[in-house]
Amino acid sequence: MTIKQQGGIFGRNPTFNDVEVEGTLTATGAVSVPADSISGNAINGGTATLDGLTVDTTTFHVDSSNNRIGVGTTSPIAVVDVDMGVDGARRLLANYDDSIVSLKSSNASANPETLRLIGGNIRFNTGGSGSGSEIARVTDNGITFNGDTAAANALDDYEEGTFTPTITSGAGSFSSITYDNARSGQYTKVGNLVHFQIRMRTDAISVGTASGAVVINGLPFTSANEQTSCSVYSQDMGGESPITGQVQNSDTVLVVYYYSGTSYSILDVTDLATGGNSNYMFITGTYTAA
Repeated sequence: MTIKQQGGIFGRNPTFNDVEVEGTLTATGAVSVPADSISGNAINGGTATLDGLTVDTTTFHVDSSNNRIGVGTTSPIAVVDVDMGVDGARRLLANYDDSIVSLKSSNASANPETLRLIGGNIRFNTGGSGSGSEIARVTDNGITFNGDTAAANALDDYEEGTFTPTITSGAGSFSSITYDNARSGQYTKVGNLVHFQIRMRTDAISVGTASGAVVINGLPFTSANEQTSCSVYSQDMGGESPITGQVQNSDTVLVVYYYSGTSYSILDVTDLATGGNSNYMFITGTYTAA
């Protein structure tokens, strides 16, 4: 049956089988498509074909002149452009800037999560077809390399940061310590390895009840159950000058040592100078975090 463009009125809620429309069909209400077929193909389990589809709304837009599809935008900038509608800043773009899929944020203050993967892995392979050697894989355990899938070999942490080192004592406590601006602590953590650098210098020390070992406190992570050595450069001390140190096990402190000519000894509180521009120490080392 064919309904001509100038066809008559068929009454309310007419039903037709095998209807062909010549010209333009305009529906002022809802249009219901049967669940069994479109163009003779099953919707469930088959292929539905709609020839000449053009939708021009903000929600879904087909830019036929540029062969682009926009979701949430009437001006798609890629073959597929999904504007996520957050400050107009976040977009999912397919075939953008020669990429297969790109995630774009033009508003840094929005601070979006660029990509969240829930379940599954992300793999990076050589070769355009993805059939080349695996370079890296992102898994629930972290990042693995060169096809390695062992959880124990996954890189699960990387950090860079700062911390504030302080001088304490093995027994008692200092009444006060004034540090000058030459005091800083930096670290880089890769997996469970922590590389750190400490610079410090004092302008005044009131010893109080402090005695025993000179202890540097404030390491950024608790160490594993093992002691690790580090190097120390020092000058302007009140007594002996430390040349090495040891990160204590299961702690965030290190103890510094000087060499007496025959053996290493722990630097004592009495070796600290109490005046200005004193006790400069540059300490660097690596230890295993717990």
